[in-house]
Amino acid sequence: MEPASEDEVRARYEKTQEAMRKELEGPDEEDSLAALPKEPEVDPRLYRDVDPILFRGFLPLRAKIGETLFVFKSLNHHEFAYLGWLHEDRGEGFYLDFLAMSVFMVGGRNILKERDNAREALRGFFQEMPPPARTRVVQNLAEVNRKANNAIRLVEAFAMEPVSRLRWAQTKGLDLLSPSLTGVEGTQALGLNWGQLLWRSLNHFQDLREEMERQWEHAKFIGGCFAGKGIKRVHTADHQRRKEEIETRIARKETILREVVLMEKDPQVHKLRDGKRVRIAQTTEELAKQLEQDLKGEEDFHDRIVRAAEEYQEQVRLSRARDLEALVEEGRKKAQVPLTSKTDLAGLSPQELADRLSRRRAVEAQEASSMVVRPMPLTEEEEEFHAKWKNAREAPRVDIRPLPRRKE
Repeated sequence: MEPASEDEVRARYEKTQEAMRKELEGPDEEDSLAALPKEPEVDPRLYRDVDPILFRGFLPLRAKIGETLFVFKSLNHHEFAYLGWLHEDRGEGFYLDFLAMSVFMVGGRNILKERDNAREALRGFFQEMPPPARTRVVQNLAEVNRKANNAIRLVEAFAMEPVSRLRWAQTKGLDLLSPSLTGVEGTQALGLNWGQLLWRSLNHFQDLREEMERQWEHAKFIGGCFAGKGIKRVHTADHQRRKEEIETRIARKETILREVVLMEKDPQVHKLRDGKRVRIAQTTEELAKQLEQDLKGEEDFHDRIVRAAEEYQEQVRLSRARDLEALVEEGRKKAQVPLTSKTDLAGLSPQELADRLSRRRAVEAQEASSMVVRPMPLTEEEEEFHAKWKNAREAPRVDIRPLPRRKE
């Protein structure tokens, strides 16, 4: 084998040094910025219902009843709460008020400005409507409210789009329900819906995040003047953090779009601790099949849930027993004496208790008999006091009587 030339040795050395430099200091800032993931583009038509929910407050629905043109609207959570205060159950009165509050325009006349005054007239109109036609209107309004609910769920994904930040710059500091912004008189009395509240809070925190990023970039610029090449480690850490944030945003946006658009998430599917997926019966056939399996003694999803819970409790019990045994073994090693338990759950019998008490009394008597009481020597003062006290006790007693009274 021929020896490597001087150029090959120099190239290999420079390559090794470059790899060591990148390992210690991280990649260059240009390479880091180029490696950041790019968020995928989303078809703007997916957000066609989000715009009216945010910047008008509701979704409209045009309908022609007889010869009159009606424009209905979706209701927000404030209006549904108001309906709940008016009615305890969903009877005929509930649906009449639901229809009356859903009216936006009648024959080109805006009802939002005078909805409270026009509600009784609208209730009477819908009450006289044939039940099949009224049911059809309720079904269409239910679909509109479902679309409005999906639009509210898409607000979080919409807030991640560049167009959302543009609209935020246009409307920041303004009332989203002001007629000057919605172009409709009466929207100021509707109240902000959940989508508008969520969109405002997300953009507010995004503003705070961007301000902190600007301050951090200024601090890095000043610190880089003194740190030299060491600042590249900070750039590498920021690059990794931004990459993780972008990946989290992409994953979150994809999850929301799949749940709303593709409806992949099934709320009726439950997941057990062992990873198995179980679906609750929704039809008569599924319920009958589960009942048949139960009668045959076969294991159904209820049995699996109970078994999984019992296995979990058994694992917890065994884990605690192992921890207790480990503590006892550790204490035995530290004390160098056998640690044994003197009692159990059964307790002591009367004879065992009497024997134990008699042995304890014998031990206490033996210890008391072995004790020798030795008086302490007295000091000179104590001896003088005792001598005086002894002489006083041995002296004769004097009979002291009162003198007789002198006669006058």
